[in-house]
Amino acid sequence: GGDKQVITPNVGFTAGMAFLPNGEVVVASVDNGALWRVAQNGAKVTVLSGLQYPNGLDIDEDGMVYVAEQDGQRLRRVDPFTGEFVVIAEDLCNANGVSFAPGYDRVYVGSFGCGVVYSIDRIDKDTWAPPELFASIGEEFMDDSEPEPEPEGPPAFCEGQEVGDLCHEKTTGPGTCQQDGEGLVCEPNDGPSPLVLICEGKEYDDTCELEVAGQVFTGFCETNNYTGSGGNVLECDIDDNPICQDKDPGDQCLKLTYGYPYFASCSNNLRCNGEPPSGNGGGGGGGGNNGTNGSAWGLDGLNVDACGYVYVTEYVDGVVWRIGPDGKGLGKAATLPSGWIPNMHWGTGIGGWDPEILYVADRDEGRLFALEIGKPGKEVTAP
Repeated sequence: GGDKQVITPNVGFTAGMAFLPNGEVVVASVDNGALWRVAQNGAKVTVLSGLQYPNGLDIDEDGMVYVAEQDGQRLRRVDPFTGEFVVIAEDLCNANGVSFAPGYDRVYVGSFGCGVVYSIDRIDKDTWAPPELFASIGEEFMDDSEPEPEPEGPPAFCEGQEVGDLCHEKTTGPGTCQQDGEGLVCEPNDGPSPLVLICEGKEYDDTCELEVAGQVFTGFCETNNYTGSGGNVLECDIDDNPICQDKDPGDQCLKLTYGYPYFASCSNNLRCNGEPPSGNGGGGGGGGNNGTNGSAWGLDGLNVDACGYVYVTEYVDGVVWRIGPDGKGLGKAATLPSGWIPNMHWGTGIGGWDPEILYVADRDEGRLFALEIGKPGKEVTAP
């Protein structure tokens, strides 16, 4: 009915929660790097600390907690009452959403950065097979889909630019515009990101700006470890979200990633997104990816229905992807008007929550979407 009440106040940044068989709730606390157990009266107990960005989690049929560590790039099984744990899988690129398959003989883990979903099969009660690539997520992996048309605009970044301007070709990566005959080509180059060079001689929190293709990107010099420079350095942290405010969804926009520009498109919530160019990798942040990266890099929530279909949310573009139990048949279950859909759950059939509806959280607007899937979620064997 929309009524809500606070169970436990001041919990900070949390990511992932589930009911234990005894009615308590287990919560991943990002701020504290810990798993909490929250009682019905609101009291909370630390189950396990020292986790590196604990995120998605699920409960198996014995009431054990399986939690992904996004920065630790692994999946742990944790006893919610003793804190004892076993590492189930490692080298999972930015491990995020977690959900069991029907029967609890397989667990899925999503990736916030590599556009993939992993599957890990259970050999016996305490033994798990190595993780495998279950599916790569993105438009290019959809079944029976027509190729996306090339966005309108210059065929190459250097058209209309000048010698020395920054550029980023999809096949060659970052570079500068150089003369080649009568035209300019994007010649790849090495060295620090332009965003690092801008902050040379500046101090933390100083303002900085970069002009690319007639657009000025402004920001602040912040410490960043994702520049490929081999350590923490000052980099111009640029907020590029306003670029699409005067555009329509699908319009071409200029995106900066790792300090280099490339053309992308405005999403339905008017943020400049799109597939990172192959020269830049696909975003991720260490760890193995066990296969081909997908372009849907911001995979967040993950859940499975009673027939074994896997659902995963892409937080920026508002897409709920659906994959068949065999890892094939990738398609879109829904595209929602939100830039952050972090999680989703099926209704329980209790209190008016329909068991055949998938409820998707919208962090942008603090609301829920209801997707009429027509089938329930996987069975819950731990009451």
